[in-house]
Amino acid sequence: MSVYGRSAAEYEWEQGANAISADQDTYLEQAAMDLTYGIKDDGGNTSGYPTAIAELNDLASMPETDATAAQMADAQADINALDVFFNTPGLWD
Repeated sequence: MSVYGRSAAEYEWEQGANAISADQDTYLEQAAMDLTYGIKDDGGNTSGYPTAIAELNDLASMPETDATAAQMADAQADINALDVFFNTPGLWD
């Protein structure tokens, strides 16, 4: 079993939700990397991975302060989509 992939990414997603904001980017970036490796290594349907990777990277690139209303709306849309992908409804609320 690979140390990367969907399971590892889900773990990072869950840990990031409980991390202080200064550390969340590290978890999000690791989750994106885990899914990137998972595209090759995970069995089954990985068609949703590229979109989840983009959403994780988008969240990781958000400013910690002074985000615009549009950035906040984009972040919330990414969070909602990732909660669906990882089956973790409301985790980041």
